[in-house]
Amino acid sequence: LTYHIYREPEESRYTVCWQAPLFYNIAMHERWFFTRVIGILRSFFMIGFLIGKNINTMSVYSVSLKLLMDSRFFHPGHQMDDVLFTLSAMKSTGKHIEIRSLDAPVLNGPTSGDTFWKEMKELIIQATRWTIDAAEVFHYFVVKLIRGNYYLPSFLYFCCF
Repeated sequence: LTYHIYREPEESRYTVCWQAPLFYNIAMHERWFFTRVIGILRSFFMIGFLIGKNINTMSVYSVSLKLLMDSRFFHPGHQMDDVLFTLSAMKSTGKHIEIRSLDAPVLNGPTSGDTFWKEMKELIIQATRWTIDAAEVFHYFVVKLIRGNYYLPSFLYFCCF
């Protein structure tokens, strides 16, 4: 991380998020086939879209203290602090936040159960949580847009999707 930050040009050093790719492959050989497929797809989408297209950070990422302070840190009442931080950082800088890949993969275990039915239950729980989180981000986005103090970041983030 220090190497990458040091190599980043001075003008963009404090407006970049560093994202380590997440790999969901701990004990994958013990999991059901579809759990393995979902784990591989999640890793692929993480590297190819979230990082590759500069959409947003997820879970494990690093930012400068200056960007944190300019963005007014995190809101403790929100679950999706990674996406909401990206929006807040865009607001504080007035531009799209670049997400750079950090060459230090993070290994995660897949969200799964011991049996087929427990696997299905976990998948439903995850889908429900993602839906609630997406609604929370949309609400945050719309409220900021309606209040009129978020036009440029909202427009930039909207264009990313």
